[in-house]
Amino acid sequence: MQTLREIYTELVAEHAPGSTGEMVFTFSDKGAMHSYIEYYEKWFEPQRDASSILEIGVMTGGSALLWRKYFRNVLLTGVDLRVGFNKELPFQEEIGADWHWGIDSTDPEQVPAIIKPHHFVIDDGAHDVASQIATFKNYWHLVKPGGTYFIEDIESDDSTQTISLFLKDFLKDQPHSTDYFRGFPHRQDDRILAITKEKK
Repeated sequence: MQTLREIYTELVAEHAPGSTGEMVFTFSDKGAMHSYIEYYEKWFEPQRDASSILEIGVMTGGSALLWRKYFRNVLLTGVDLRVGFNKELPFQEEIGADWHWGIDSTDPEQVPAIIKPHHFVIDDGAHDVASQIATFKNYWHLVKPGGTYFIEDIESDDSTQTISLFLKDFLKDQPHSTDYFRGFPHRQDDRILAITKEKK
């Protein structure tokens, strides 16, 4: 079985040929502008046979295609404020996800009621602290017991501290654990907070 990095590299070569660095953003920035590929594989590998991922902020759909190729069986759901993909790419049908367009993840009134809890929820939407906190409030209930919610691209040490203090207060009566990842030192926003909901 291929690793997540191997699949990512192949997809970039196919869908963003000749691109390097920030140009890979036209497909997915998770393994180029950011250093998240190996981090995510650590979490995903135990669930590779069967899993479900809700991604908030799907951009081009590149990362959704990456998840589709990695997992043997996966239910994919995508939420984005923009209607349709930012850039027309040929693999939209291949992803086979349940898309929800025109959704402001910070608005509790706009959370699609039909979405069921997932093993993993990835917040790759707006990266300011206020939006990340509001989105967490709205989508934490869509994490299955034992599942994990990832807040990507936290902008700074101060932002990390602000979110951590919020989580401590918001989840004080809910058993959970957190994991902090800091990657590329030259990018202040190469950070993830992972919050795991303990099984009941």
